[in-house]
Amino acid sequence: MYTKFSKKNILFLVGGTSKEHRVSLYSSQDVLKNVDKKNFNIFLFAINKKGEWIQYENYKKYLKNEKHINKISLIRKKKNLAIFPGKQKKKFFNFSKKIWLPKIDLAFPIIYGSEGENGNLQGFLESLYIKYLGSRVYSSSICINKRVTKGIIKRENISIVPFIFIKKDSIIPKFDFLKKVFGIPFVIKPVDQGSSIGVEKIFKEKKFFKSLSKIFSISKEVLIEKYIFGKEIEVGIIKIGNKFCISSYGEIDTKKFFYNFYKKYIKSSTNNLIIPACLEEKTKKLIKKYSIKIFTKLKCSHMARISFLLDKKNKVFFNEINTVPGMGKKSIFYRLWKEKQISYNSLIKKLIFLGLQK
Repeated sequence: MYTKFSKKNILFLVGGTSKEHRVSLYSSQDVLKNVDKKNFNIFLFAINKKGEWIQYENYKKYLKNEKHINKISLIRKKKNLAIFPGKQKKKFFNFSKKIWLPKIDLAFPIIYGSEGENGNLQGFLESLYIKYLGSRVYSSSICINKRVTKGIIKRENISIVPFIFIKKDSIIPKFDFLKKVFGIPFVIKPVDQGSSIGVEKIFKEKKFFKSLSKIFSISKEVLIEKYIFGKEIEVGIIKIGNKFCISSYGEIDTKKFFYNFYKKYIKSSTNNLIIPACLEEKTKKLIKKYSIKIFTKLKCSHMARISFLLDKKNKVFFNEINTVPGMGKKSIFYRLWKEKQISYNSLIKKLIFLGLQK
């Protein structure tokens, strides 16, 4: 399938300072274990919670408590990396080993949340003139902001869930007003977080203000949305050249639980993702059409995971897009492709080759 070429140097970026630090570490071990070592040399940089960039020379030994997402952490290591932006070939110097690293052919970010998805990391990689997997700065900075994204998609005649937004330190709407506008329950979420962090379904006033306070500790803006009684549908999309590949459709069973960070990761055994989702053929075609339109309009690159909501009348609403989808074996993104008989190591290999293309 692939033409012969010299062995490429792939830089994997993990960790970060966001709330999704542990999610990044947890999924990164799956990726690193399944990289095709015959075709690719692995280089591993981890960003610790202080924001320090550290090279781990042994990619098989960089984690503690690696089997437990609520305890997983980086093995402590002193700073050892100097980084030099620019077009020159020598960009990374390991001052502990006193060696320059070879030319990096591709960066593969496995950093989630605002830090890894808002365009900052992508912009830094561009200042290093290094190819990287995933969407560019413009697309990343738009897609991380759910409010901005919804505004763009609405103008494309794709339905979105009714919402309002509140900025930190602004006047908070009265609970009775929100009940009248959205009904009970309604949903609140941070505008710029992933992995369902901070997402809550609200029934009572006390829970509303408690959740609002918690969200404002990690984000400057909150979305308040109508709760859609129906289905939440997930789909993966990969663009190869001018061709779009669409994964199987998955349904998150929101009847049994509300899908937030705790249910998604800490209690992942109860994560009831139904693949393939039970959808009418016309609904599948519409979701595929919308997915391609959304990916194109937002100028995304390489891959994304897109979430839709279906009400009881099967009306399709765009929910959100993730330009750096989870990459672990248990991630929604991989399970959507697994249903199409794509193995995990094959998916990682495809994505690396995709990133290496000009």
